Amino acid sequence: MFKKEEILSITKSFLKLSIALFFSLSLIISYSNPSIFASETINVKDYIKDKFPSAIYNIYLASFDELDQYEKEFIDILQNLPEDTQRDYSKEVYNNGFTQELLEKVREEIIVEKSSAKVEEKISEKLPTVSKKIEPLPTRIVKLSLKEKIAYRFILNEKNTYKYWYNRFLFCGVDLERSRRVISRIKNFYHWCDEWSKEGENLETLAQEALSKENIYTAKYLFHEAAGCFFVGQLPYYIDIRKKNEAQERA
Repeated sequence: MFKKEEILSITKSFLKLSIALFFSLSLIISYSNPSIFASETINVKDYIKDKFPSAIYNIYLASFDELDQYEKEFIDILQNLPEDTQRDYSKEVYNNGFTQELLEKVREEIIVEKSSAKVEEKISEKLPTVSKKIEPLPTRIVKLSLKEKIAYRFILNEKNTYKYWYNRFLFCGVDLERSRRVISRIKNFYHWCDEWSKEGENLETLAQEALSKENIYTAKYLFHEAAGCFFVGQLPYYIDIRKKNEAQERA
């Protein structure tokens, strides 16, 4: 039979051996897989993988290295913007580094993109059926010229807000809601050019303000829409031959 002292000695030796084995195993595991004990970080190359159309963005955004929450937000927004916009902002990071101001600019960009998406959704909706009957010309003391009659009938058709013409306005760079607002203010042929020109001038003023605040992409968007307004204002002078002949026969 073992004595009590011998049993205690064996027990202590076993405990010491167990502790030594536990620490040895821990050290082996930590050296073989240090990520178990290290805090998780995300490298920019891993984060942007498959987010952009070209590997060149690995170079443009290399200065990020390990990403913080603001840099992640910047990349998440950037991947949803048009390709030319992605390239411009990435070059800005490459040349001048990342700043909070740059993050604010891409936040504005995504707002503009969402607004454009809403316009496209509204265009896809079916517009209510409207009468295509041409209203009679008002009685005037001065007789209208043939050109004025054709243009006037053209404007009356536009007042019916056909989907076909709203699509044309959108292709000119004018969104659907703006087209509706401007057309609702037009009373006759003589107001058409004036109202569209006023709208274009207002947009140019807003664009200049955005440019003065260095919101380049917002300014570019507003300048583009202003140019569309000026072009739409000239649409009565670009009636196609078939419509012109039909209007001439009805006149």
